Amino acid sequence: MSHAARAKRARKVLPGYPVETPFGTPEEVVEYFSRDKITCLLCGKQYRTLGVHLKAIHNTTPDEYRSTYGLPYTHGLSCSETTEIHAALAKEKYESGEWVASKEQASLARAGLPNQRGRQPYRKVLADRNIDKMNEGKTGEAAARRKAAPKRGTPEFKELMRQRPQTKNNSAIKGYWKGRTQTDEHVFRRTGRHKKALSEDKA
Repeated sequence: MSHAARAKRARKVLPGYPVETPFGTPEEVVEYFSRDKITCLLCGKQYRTLGVHLKAIHNTTPDEYRSTYGLPYTHGLSCSETTEIHAALAKEKYESGEWVASKEQASLARAGLPNQRGRQPYRKVLADRNIDKMNEGKTGEAAARRKAAPKRGTPEFKELMRQRPQTKNNSAIKGYWKGRTQTDEHVFRRTGRHKKALSEDKA
């Protein structure tokens, strides 16, 4: 087969491709990576890893591919068997001392990742599931009370604070210091300096 024929065959798109809809659930993502070979969603062909294929045939980067189909940026575009082989090799290099992890390498790796806060569909599903799990068994009454309560600093909030039981009938407490001055002994004991003095005397 000539080079031109091989190139034409490599660029052939199978029926039903490219796929238009990104992955929407974590289960779909797990299933996609768990097969013996990983399928290119742009042309339908299957490979053990997609990095070279995407660059050479589709002129796109792995991160652009992940963004298009809602795949996690931290997962390599390889089938499960290839991922396990790479993980085993990396572990072997780490244990033998051939590769030493460093904070600089970790920071560079994080800097190279796109900002994942632009929530991919499957991440939004995970977030919704976590919220549902947190709210399980809750009626929402406490949240409704907090929402209906007056905002801090408003006249309504101040009036509510004045109506608290602990603030009523405390005129004796409020007027206690009228016409009085704190003695040095009182200040000394209130501020806790007497404890320091006692500890110094014991020493």
